[in-house]
Amino acid sequence: MKSSTAYVLLPWALALGFTSTSGLFGVGCGSSGSGDSTTGGSGFGAASGFGASAGAGASAGAAGAAASAGAAGAGASGGAAGAGANGGAAGVIGVDAGNACTNESSSATVGSLDMLIVQDKTGSMNDATAGGSSKWNVITDALTTFVRDPQSAGIGAGIEFFSGDSGDACNVSTYANPQVPIAVLNGNAAAIVGAIQGTSPGGYTPTPAALQGALQYARQWATDHPTHKVIVVLATDGLPNRYPDAAGTDCSGSGSGVDPTALALTLTAAQGGVSGAPSIVTYVIGVMASSDTASFANLNQMAQSGGTGSAFVVDTSGNTVAAFTAAMNAIRQANQVPCRFSIPAPPGGQRIDFSKVTVVYTTSGGTAVPLSWAASAADCPASGGFYYDNNAAPTAITLCPTTCSTVQADPTATVQILFGCLTPGDDGGPGGSGGGGGSGGAGGSGGSPPCLLNGQSCTSAADCCSGICNAAGYCGPVIN
Repeated sequence: MKSSTAYVLLPWALALGFTSTSGLFGVGCGSSGSGDSTTGGSGFGAASGFGASAGAGASAGAAGAAASAGAAGAGASGGAAGAGANGGAAGVIGVDAGNACTNESSSATVGSLDMLIVQDKTGSMNDATAGGSSKWNVITDALTTFVRDPQSAGIGAGIEFFSGDSGDACNVSTYANPQVPIAVLNGNAAAIVGAIQGTSPGGYTPTPAALQGALQYARQWATDHPTHKVIVVLATDGLPNRYPDAAGTDCSGSGSGVDPTALALTLTAAQGGVSGAPSIVTYVIGVMASSDTASFANLNQMAQSGGTGSAFVVDTSGNTVAAFTAAMNAIRQANQVPCRFSIPAPPGGQRIDFSKVTVVYTTSGGTAVPLSWAASAADCPASGGFYYDNNAAPTAITLCPTTCSTVQADPTATVQILFGCLTPGDDGGPGGSGGGGGSGGAGGSGGSPPCLLNGQSCTSAADCCSGICNAAGYCGPVIN
């Protein structure tokens, strides 16, 4: 997939409306006068950011009141967003590629996927699977295959192991320095495989400290590598039963099963990963019998807290190695980096107006498909689109899951990103207040959350990207 970035300088003394297949945006940009009204799902104020909340409407309706633009000049107040008429999903934020301010384009910076694998090595990993091999042997064989797989070449991966019931086993700093730091595959495969071969299962399950330390490391790595997407993959066959004591130097907790305090601290750690900056999500792979519904309910809470919906089901009564391999492949596929683009600095000291951005996907057949903006990943509609990593201060654009899957399946596709620019000194003031949301069906900020991947725990077919929630309780066909 190819990509390019161009910058478009928009005249600052105009009120502009941009049509799209999804709606029409009204934008007040400087001089006095009347702006266009909006029939789309979202309104934006002037240049300084997103001044409006996404509208929720879906049915078509009469145009809203025109936006009143503020006076021109640095620090001038931006025009208030027009009152929202009933509208559908958020429309394309349009700019015209024919008015490129520098008549230049450059390749968008495509980030890399990096993952830290947090592998349970507690005593129960010695338990046998249906095939006769221990869970430890089956899972580590699958990990070995994954890191050596040519399809994994170019992504970053590291690994840490966790178990124990005293001392450093519950010290967060122990896990903030993984046994094998993240480095590029397949070159780092040898170090990861060597660490696996030098590790033996035993001990209890100090998940809170392990996950918190892993997220600390992942966040620092993401900070040091801002164009990379960094994730944590927690693979476990048990539930948290050890956690740091008050001094943080030893372990507290119950001997077996789940300890409520340990579980609560694990959920808090996962939530902190998502809410922190940069945000780090946690995928959870549960290695146990699918009939162990109580355990999977807790693992699903971890995945939900970690921003990934539900845990992957690796059923030890079935083909464990195939299921674990499929889970790792699904995670890799879902996080392939061509769907994320860093936003470069604009030319000539200008500033990007993030309310005026066009993202166009061109198919291998030459059809140009404008993509609609969504307020967040959770607001991505089934039809696809794109969203910013941070609406207040964007640094990257990410394609919605549906669009990402489509683009990744089209190796000759191109993605073009056009930015509207502000002239130096044109502040535009604070963003206008949000237009009134339309009434009616789905859309705006109330869009459907992303669907679940094959292998993730589900309750109905509607949860799954594949539309299949099998009898074993996970998305996709049953893995035998």
